[in-house]
Amino acid sequence: NMGGSERSWTGVEDDWLGGAPMYWSNWDVLTNRRLIADTGLEILASDVEAELEDGREVNFLWVIARKVGEKIVLR
Repeated sequence: NMGGSERSWTGVEDDWLGGAPMYWSNWDVLTNRRLIADTGLEILASDVEAELEDGREVNFLWVIARKVGEKIVLR
């Protein structure tokens, strides 16, 4: 998944899921969009959605993209 924060960040949770350390890192939203576009994908839609995790609000970036120039076929 892609983080939906306004800034890049890193962090460690020492007891993730009850037993192991977990390292986290995320780019900010604008960097995530640029990285997707730099791969040759065209972003058709993107949105930041908030979800509750452990009682706190966390933002995620959702993206719909396609190869540049590829036709969309509706069935």
